[in-house]
Amino acid sequence: MTEKAGIYGTVLFELQIPLSMGQEAARLMRENPALQEALTSPAVPKKTNTQ
Repeated sequence: MTEKAGIYGTVLFELQIPLSMGQEAARLMRENPALQEALTSPAVPKKTNTQ
């Protein structure tokens, strides 16, 4: 596991995010590659992808 993944896991645990919510987010990312691209693309201003 990368350090970044460990940090993300710790944050999710501390926020008590339900496993089902994480699984749903993963499913949405798998089924909608354009969503993941938009959320990680430097061409999309951060303000836009956090609305």
